[in-house]
Amino acid sequence: MEKERKNLLLTFIELATEEGILKDDILEHKKKLFNLMNDVEANYVGDKRIFVQLERAIIDVIELTQHKYFDYGKIGNTIDEEYQLSNYDPFKRVAE
Repeated sequence: MEKERKNLLLTFIELATEEGILKDDILEHKKKLFNLMNDVEANYVGDKRIFVQLERAIIDVIELTQHKYFDYGKIGNTIDEEYQLSNYDPFKRVAE
């Protein structure tokens, strides 16, 4: 169910951004990146399959990063709720 919620939220953000309801800097930068890649591809005289591979690799990195940050957020929430880190200073601990 957690993956379903991640996918729902990420899809919602993407569609709401496309509709102009939300402003998402990541989506704007993705568009810039793909436009730049299209410009380079238009001027490239070699085998164009490399651009398909590059596009897939870029999409994979972005999607994996977006999903991984959900996991990081969950861990951060747990740390915030269950650990007292405000007074933690590893330098003082090591010096003792």
